[in-house]
Amino acid sequence: MIFDWDGTLRHNHPSAVKVFQDYAVHLGVQDMMVNRLENARWTHYYWAQSQDLQADLAAYPDEEEFWVNYARRSLLNFGSSAKQAEQLAPEMHVHMKEDYKPEDRVAEGIPETLQGLMAAGFRLAVLSNRTKPYTEQLQAMGLAEYFEFALAAGEVDVWKPDPVVFHHTCWRIAEEDG
Repeated sequence: MIFDWDGTLRHNHPSAVKVFQDYAVHLGVQDMMVNRLENARWTHYYWAQSQDLQADLAAYPDEEEFWVNYARRSLLNFGSSAKQAEQLAPEMHVHMKEDYKPEDRVAEGIPETLQGLMAAGFRLAVLSNRTKPYTEQLQAMGLAEYFEFALAAGEVDVWKPDPVVFHHTCWRIAEEDG
């Protein structure tokens, strides 16, 4: 069985989307539920290795410029006007960089569920769209022992939902058998 890491087994508390949206409202962006939902959908799409993300990574190799651009895009998707998004993006970036300090959480029952699956004979792996390995985080959260291996899609330069990254993960599981 292949599990997703970020947003499935591991969650940020509070979520970056909620903190971003609440601070945008604090700065004067109109608060509407439809905008919150649209912004949350867009954020998920963007970070799932979308073409927009790939284009932004190429267009903004400077990390600070990338994050200011991301804040601008996110503000636009939260209902800001283009002018308001341009004005607020730098401040939003600073707020998220300096003040957003989430804690990692694993939902109640996850370790017991994983243990039960292992006891039933299932082989477990974990896959993430991260660019770099996250084994240390798995260990720190007490979940590493449940998985035969963890794969960051960036290690093979193929991103979910591309079936190739899942095929690669299955190949790695088979490779463990020798």
